[in-house]
Amino acid sequence: MGIDYTFHISIVAAIVISFYIEGMRQTVLIFREAMGIFTKDQLKPVIEAIVNLIVSVILTLKFGIIGIILGTIISMLFVCVWVEARILFKYGFSKNVIEFYKNFIHFRIFKHFYLKNI
Repeated sequence: MGIDYTFHISIVAAIVISFYIEGMRQTVLIFREAMGIFTKDQLKPVIEAIVNLIVSVILTLKFGIIGIILGTIISMLFVCVWVEARILFKYGFSKNVIEFYKNFIHFRIFKHFYLKNI
């Protein structure tokens, strides 16, 4: 036991990033569920699964275990994050999703640098 059975720090970092992205998606998902917008993104889970499987297999062959986690991160970023927000803003709020992304990115960058300097 011991050090032989622990993940490398890069794998732990990838797991943390995956967990963070999943947590950031929850706000949009909670609003979507509360508004009852379920049928607008029926294909998203299928596309997410296909992208996740293909990318994870390719990255696993090249990088090992971290490839699985990176494949999940890539599928979340390139399928889930933008589709879920677009569906919510288009059908739930009847607004443009671009403002959401601008505010989201601005808040993340501002918060990161602001808290770093305190």
